[in-house]
Amino acid sequence: MKPTGTALRPGGLPSALGGIDVTDNWPISERHVHLQGGLLAINPPQSEKISLWPTTTDNKNLELKLATYASFYSKLKALKLEIIGVEFITHEGEAIGSSPPQWRPYAEQKKIWVNWDAFQLWGQLGNSAYSHKNGLFYDLSKRIAYQLSSLSERLKELSLAYRAQLNALWIKGNPELGGRFQDGFTELTYQKFQSFLFDAYSGEREHSFRLNVNTFFLNALPTEGCTSGVHVQSIS
Repeated sequence: MKPTGTALRPGGLPSALGGIDVTDNWPISERHVHLQGGLLAINPPQSEKISLWPTTTDNKNLELKLATYASFYSKLKALKLEIIGVEFITHEGEAIGSSPPQWRPYAEQKKIWVNWDAFQLWGQLGNSAYSHKNGLFYDLSKRIAYQLSSLSERLKELSLAYRAQLNALWIKGNPELGGRFQDGFTELTYQKFQSFLFDAYSGEREHSFRLNVNTFFLNALPTEGCTSGVHVQSIS
């Protein structure tokens, strides 16, 4: 069976731009939601439509309709789709690939951008320490901010590795549901997984704070009475 539907453009991002109804009062931002297992949901700028990639096993395109801009994530969760993170494309440079889109890991809790918020907080603390000429706290804050950013990017790389493997199955066509397999992308995916764990462990050796890590929660907020330790709750 020859697959049809949305093809991958350079950088591995399916294109969903053009020819879509828009809602003018929504933010001008294309959202690419990374889903568990390499799946992808795309919401074009100021559009009420969601396109899911890849096509279904019977080669049909699946589209959803949003009631509000904020309902994107609840719409996906209602379909039992696990959200890993989101790429926001907000200007032409990000759309054509001349600059990277903003990537945020997603957290299944009240504050869904906990990694992003923590990264911003530690960066601000570092700037404050610099202005007060506190070299030790400046160094510590910047190291923690870097580790949060590094873990975030490792998670994105792991998600993209799953997507590349899923794309290979999609090209071959008619994958066996629930079947086990190994192909040329298996080792690459495993390497990205190990890189993610290595960065999590390396960061913990450098900083005396508790670091909780899973595909839905990447956070390192300062707390009193912290003990060191890496807790890998789930990797999917």
